[in-house]
Amino acid sequence: MKKRIISAAAILFASAVIVGKPTPVEASYPIDVVASLPQPVVKSCFDNSSPWFWVENPTQCETLLPEATEIPQQNLVATAIEPPSPIPISPSPTPEDTLTPDTPTTSPTDTPTPDPVSPTPQPLSPTSPPQSPASLDADALFALINNHRAQLGLPPFQKDDRICQVATSRAPEIYNEVFVNGNMHAGFYARHLPYSTTENIIYIKTIEEALNWWLNSPIHRAAIEGNYKYSCIGCSGTACSQVFANF
Repeated sequence: MKKRIISAAAILFASAVIVGKPTPVEASYPIDVVASLPQPVVKSCFDNSSPWFWVENPTQCETLLPEATEIPQQNLVATAIEPPSPIPISPSPTPEDTLTPDTPTTSPTDTPTPDPVSPTPQPLSPTSPPQSPASLDADALFALINNHRAQLGLPPFQKDDRICQVATSRAPEIYNEVFVNGNMHAGFYARHLPYSTTENIIYIKTIEEALNWWLNSPIHRAAIEGNYKYSCIGCSGTACSQVFANF
């Protein structure tokens, strides 16, 4: 690869302008050319202590470098630049120099009372029933149903501990059956009770609404007005189970 040799006059001129700069051996390259070369080449072939990059090892770098660009004499003069002037930094103020503003004296004011904020309702877990302040009154609902039967001339239901245990244990299962898996009465059928029996279930806010809903459903009304002798109601929160049976 052919390289252009810098003239001796230019070398002497550059040496005179850049104090302490050794006389260039072979050729020089502008910074934009050097920047495009691989880093190992730059490190082994150049002295990059000035804005112009000087070839330090012309023989061994000859195959690695592009054709050199001879440095015009006026550009050599431009390389002798002064370092930028330092920016003056103001000294940090001492505690004595720091001014403390006078604290204004103000009259105390009444603290405003914030407006009450309604709590944000939390989403319900799909497998847990919503929390209620208290369970529906199972005995009161049982009394409403017997009053309805009395109006029809039917005998009141009698309670039995066996079916009361079933109704009480069924009530906590109703939420998942109604709202999660949709498999209503699954827990009731899974008990395989050894007597004639059926069940009404509901998830509602009040016992009055529960009775009204059951009476407006033909299948539930048939159980309430049917020929079962025994019945019992169990409630858990707003979920209730009424079990009917004959022994």
